[in-house]
Amino acid sequence: MAVHPNEFKVDHGLGYVDAFALELTMDNHDHLLLNVDYGFQPAADLARVEFLSAK
Repeated sequence: MAVHPNEFKVDHGLGYVDAFALELTMDNHDHLLLNVDYGFQPAADLARVEFLSAK
């Protein structure tokens, strides 16, 4: 499981926490990742990701 987050970090410029969150979200198509970090968008096509508006 630790290999994929490292690939996400390198390929999409994600931090380790975001990469692990992406891996967990990809494990099940029912999972949804809510995020306010628009820097996550390059990897958003890999899983169900919704972006919340930041205030």
